[in-house]
Amino acid sequence: MAHTFELSIESPVGVDEILSAFGDEKYWHARLAEFSGGTAELTSLHVASDGSVTVTVTLSLLRERLPKVVTQVHRGDLRMVRTERWTPAGNGEVHGDIDVVVRGVPLTATGRATIAPARAGSHLTYSTTVAVRVPIVGGRIENVIGGHTGDEIARLQSFTIEWIVRSTH
Repeated sequence: MAHTFELSIESPVGVDEILSAFGDEKYWHARLAEFSGGTAELTSLHVASDGSVTVTVTLSLLRERLPKVVTQVHRGDLRMVRTERWTPAGNGEVHGDIDVVVRGVPLTATGRATIAPARAGSHLTYSTTVAVRVPIVGGRIENVIGGHTGDEIARLQSFTIEWIVRSTH
């Protein structure tokens, strides 16, 4: 059974600034260097004429860094492919769709995000659904991933704010 996790974060930077960062290759290299420990690569980055951004990152999930409950299900390292699509909505908002695929593992993870203007910057709402189709331990793995995802999104948002502030000053 799938689990859905939601979070909401305020940001002092604007929607346009965040979307611009998402379309900047330097941002992605800095983000991957900060969070992946050298195990990720920027597979593709495309900025469309309408301002939409599609980015794909491939991440090696090293066995020694995985939670024990995950290593009980799969032997060896894993490769995760994360694709993010950020699209201007025309009302000052940006909508995001995030898909995660881990080959060889019965797992699906999808996220939906909205970055909306707020009085002091912007407001991110994020919902992710994780499904692990493994008897007995699937729900535990979903909870581990869901808990990690919430923490990761909050850390990514902080990184993005800091990167934008450093880049504009």
